[in-house]
Amino acid sequence: MFSAFVSLFGLEEDTLDVFSIRNYYKVLGYDNLKEYWWLAPGKSLKAGLRTLSHDKELLEM
Repeated sequence: MFSAFVSLFGLEEDTLDVFSIRNYYKVLGYDNLKEYWWLAPGKSLKAGLRTLSHDKELLEM
């Protein structure tokens, strides 16, 4: 699945960090975002919605 992510977005697992995700959103035109959220795999929105603020969250993805 990650290879599809790389081909769609041009991001690589070895160099992926929170800053690259934030910059990617800016490229898409979302300049004013203050928080970035992601849903933990296999969790409901109520239990698994988390803020993306550190690289450790990327490892959980």
